[in-house]
Amino acid sequence: MREFEVDATGNIMRWSNLSGTYKPDDSRCYQTGLPLDKFWAVHTPASGDADLRLSGGRVVEVHGDVLLRRVLSLSDDELEALRVQWDSCVMLICQNKEAHVCFESMHRAIRERVMAVSQYGYLVHVKKLDT
Repeated sequence: MREFEVDATGNIMRWSNLSGTYKPDDSRCYQTGLPLDKFWAVHTPASGDADLRLSGGRVVEVHGDVLLRRVLSLSDDELEALRVQWDSCVMLICQNKEAHVCFESMHRAIRERVMAVSQYGYLVHVKKLDT
C-alpha cells in the first residue's frame, strides 16, 4: 500500500504512516490534516500485536510482517448516521427524568471528546506513575 489511496474521483479512501523505511509515530499523524476515519496504522511483530489478524476487515497485510489496522471502525458519515439512530432510540429512555439527566450528561461528554479529537488529534490517556 502507498502512503494514501484515492478513489477515481480523488476522494481519500485510506492513508497510513507507512513510508518506506521511515515510520512516523502514530501520535503525530494528526499533523497531516488528513481524516482520522481513513487512517490505517502500521503494525509489525515488534509492536506486540500478535492477535491483530483476528480483527476482521480492519486489518490488511501489506507484505511479510507488516500489517495495517484501521484505527476507527466507522467513517464519520457512518458515525453520524449511528448517532441519529441512537438519538431516536434514546428518546424512549428519556421519558424517565433520571435517565434523561444521565443521557444528557453522557451525550455532552461524548460531543466534547469528539470535538477535542477532531481539533487536537488522538485522544490519549496518561498513565499514573507508580511512586
